[in-house]
Amino acid sequence: MGWCSFEGARFLWRSWQVGILLHGKGPDVALSDKPLVFWGLSGFYGVSVLVGGGFAVFCLLIALRDVTRKTNS
Repeated sequence: MGWCSFEGARFLWRSWQVGILLHGKGPDVALSDKPLVFWGLSGFYGVSVLVGGGFAVFCLLIALRDVTRKTNS
């Protein structure tokens, strides 16, 4: 989960630097051609990366809590 968030963040960073969102099956979205679509998709992807990273941290904290609870008991 954390690795997917990391890769998604790298994809977004490269897209912001270049100004093009690359799509595997659909057409690419360029910042100069469709700025509203570009920033809308970038925002959607950004929120999904943040939520995925937060979920990964949440799962890690639960796992660490369970490990420390078992060793202290």
